[in-house]
Amino acid sequence: MIVIIDDDYDNSYLLGKIVDLLKQECLRFENGTLALNYLISGNADLILCDLNLPDVDGFDLVRKFREIPHLYDIPIVAISAFDEKEKISKAFESGFTDYVIKPFLPKDLMTKIKGFLNV
Repeated sequence: MIVIIDDDYDNSYLLGKIVDLLKQECLRFENGTLALNYLISGNADLILCDLNLPDVDGFDLVRKFREIPHLYDIPIVAISAFDEKEKISKAFESGFTDYVIKPFLPKDLMTKIKGFLNV
């Protein structure tokens, strides 16, 4: 299961289509609170998360995810238009496993997802 967290419908839809092409299941959430509420008891094999969410900062959200024992080792990929080195460094320090800058080539993201899922 791949969890997608992005408040922009078009971005979320595109990410969902990429996941579909890989024949993987996904759940999409439009904000961090909904995703967190699901992931407290639900599970994921991979999380794709926007940094700029309406209700919570993506950096804070990933820190909360890392406090949940069954999510500690789950790969979490930041998907963001922020391309500043400081933001990228902060993402890794916060607990993100990887960082993808928007706009991205779908093929490149597919390769990353395959690598994380070993498919």
